[in-house]
Amino acid sequence: MILMFIGASPGSTGGETKITTAFILFLMLWNRIKGKEAVTAFNRTIPAETISKAIYLTFGSILAVILINSILLLLDSTVDLLIGRIGPFTVAYALSQRPNKKEVVYAEESPMVG
Repeated sequence: MILMFIGASPGSTGGETKITTAFILFLMLWNRIKGKEAVTAFNRTIPAETISKAIYLTFGSILAVILINSILLLLDSTVDLLIGRIGPFTVAYALSQRPNKKEVVYAEESPMVG
């Protein structure tokens, strides 16, 4: 689930949280645990504005996912879920049955001769 939420690269058109945003949040937490105020990576300091943007985007994305999932759960009926679960069983049952071989009888047709 986390890999579906985080995973798009910065230059791609993938949705949700980019890898760089998640990495900035990880660096922020790591540097706070180590007792550092500034967020640094690869001998560079990440500006506070970028960190704030990463936090807002991540929590905004989480809120959007929760909100949309809640709306879908409220609007969706349990019948759809039941059909979704029964469907694979029906296909498996249909494929496991032996077909009844019946002789096919075609309609008669008298072609014109001569």
